[in-house]
Amino acid sequence: MTDITVIGTYHEEEARSLVTVQALAEIIKRIQPEVIFLEMHKDDYHDHFGFGSFFGTAPRNTLETLAVIEYCRSYPVQLVPVDLPTPARAFFSDYAAMCGQIEVASSQYCGLLNHQKKRRQLEGFTYLNSIDHEEVFVALEREVKAVIRSLGDNTLTAINDLWLSTNKARDEEMLKNIYTYCEQNHFSIGAFLVGSAHRQPLKRKISDRGTDDVQWQFWSE
Repeated sequence: MTDITVIGTYHEEEARSLVTVQALAEIIKRIQPEVIFLEMHKDDYHDHFGFGSFFGTAPRNTLETLAVIEYCRSYPVQLVPVDLPTPARAFFSDYAAMCGQIEVASSQYCGLLNHQKKRRQLEGFTYLNSIDHEEVFVALEREVKAVIRSLGDNTLTAINDLWLSTNKARDEEMLKNIYTYCEQNHFSIGAFLVGSAHRQPLKRKISDRGTDDVQWQFWSE
């Protein structure tokens, strides 16, 4: 039986926050995975984990990649990228612009974001891997849809629908690739580092799949 621990992450450090490279590295060290599955496409792997990464000169280091590099300095590990290709830049800029409009239109949305940020800063990865955090994400998605309906803006509807469908496809692809790797390779302990927003959808998809040869754990303090 292969054990894989899912760790909900954040992609960058924040000032005055417990979400740090060192904190994530310590979590990984406690698990001591032989394989780490990464939220990235194989074509992006070299940008993150090329020779320069281990000397801090890679152009695309993130909180997660820096934590993984720290772990690699002390433990042998196989790194496996499992995501779809990164969408075009407009995918992210359009979504960010949409969120800006939602913030202007909804004090409730802003309140949820502020609550999320404060908890993340004070509790770090413990919060990012909690039921409370999952519930806030559900509430944020619900509020986004409600505000878009009230605005009656078809462009915003299209942007949000694309965001949700893309992330659904990514979740499915990442799980498919992890299962395929497990079928083709023997190891005992793995870790899957993935943005905390993916945590609840992944739980649901794993539960829907039912019993298999992978024992999934969702990290919590």
